[in-house]
Formats: sequence, structure tokens, C-alpha cells
Amino acid sequence: MEKFGIFDLLDTLSAIAEQDESAPAPSAEDAVFTPPSYAPPQKQSANRDALNGFLAQHEAISRKIDEKKK
Repeated sequence: MEKFGIFDLLDTLSAIAEQDESAPAPSAEDAVFTPPSYAPPQKQSANRDALNGFLAQHEAISRKIDEKKK
């Protein structure tokens, strides 16, 4: 009986898995970790002020439109 394509794929994957098991595991000395630097958010207050200004302007325009409809 002829093998289906899935069996070839499984054979290939099992061969890769066997190779990965024989490779040495990385040690803690190999990994270099530096924590990310922390910079306090400075633009948030400027963004918040811009958003509040936009919302206030939108609300004022919305009120004018509502008054004209009456």
C-alpha cells in the first residue's frame, strides 16, 4: 500500500523532534537579559489635554446643532 502525504509529513516531523532532543539545552549563562528601561509617561498629559479639548469642541458643536433643530 502506498503512503499518503500525511505519513511523509509525520516522518519528517518525528525526525526533526529527534534532532531537537539531542541538541544541548541553552544554559542560563548563554541568555543575556536586560530589563527594559522605564521612562515615565510624559506625553500622556498632553494627549489627555488634546482629547479633552476635542471633546469639549465636539460637545459645543453638538449643542449648537441641537439648538438649531428646535
